[in-house]
Amino acid sequence: MASTIRSHFLQELDHLERETLTLGEMVAGALTEAARLLRAGDLEAAHRLIAWDKQVNRRRYATEEQALLVIATQQPVARDIRYVAAALDVVGELERVGDYAKGIASITLQLPEPLPPASLVLLDRMAAEAAAMLRESLAAFSQRDVLAARAIAARDDTVDADFRALFRQVMDWPREPETVLEMANFALWAGHNLERAADRVTNICERIVFTETGRWDWE
Repeated sequence: MASTIRSHFLQELDHLERETLTLGEMVAGALTEAARLLRAGDLEAAHRLIAWDKQVNRRRYATEEQALLVIATQQPVARDIRYVAAALDVVGELERVGDYAKGIASITLQLPEPLPPASLVLLDRMAAEAAAMLRESLAAFSQRDVLAARAIAARDDTVDADFRALFRQVMDWPREPETVLEMANFALWAGHNLERAADRVTNICERIVFTETGRWDWE
């Protein structure tokens, strides 16, 4: 009987994990798509991405409900409860990353003219790295890999460096015409969204470490 209960519990954990990973893949794809449509000025795709964010929200709350049901019906203990709690935390972080992608889509709709190519290069690079970090952090979550989580989080410095480079670029832009200030604001807004997305990945990595060790021994 006990083995049957445990087997059922592990099946529910596996389903919870798969739902979390599916949401993560959706959000990682949204980051790279947001950078693409910003570069292309694709207004139609921007509208679609903004509307699509509702799917992320629905999936986040459905996964949360599943996690809470596991807690209520299975009463997990110790490491198992930490894993379920981690899934709750991770899906919240993923939903916020989806919001950042939606924010970039909103910027695309408001730009008075295309951003300079040099700025787009940095934004593309930030989006690619944040998306790669996100996918790898979810693999580490699935594999309970503390060493990988620490290594992925360390790459946040690369995204931060690109954001600082973007800021320096913007500060060197001419002050005329009048649209330059508006463009600068949008460029930094897009960069900030990507920088924050990488920060959210770091949060996921911190959660992995705690889930596996039971300690906040991050440093």
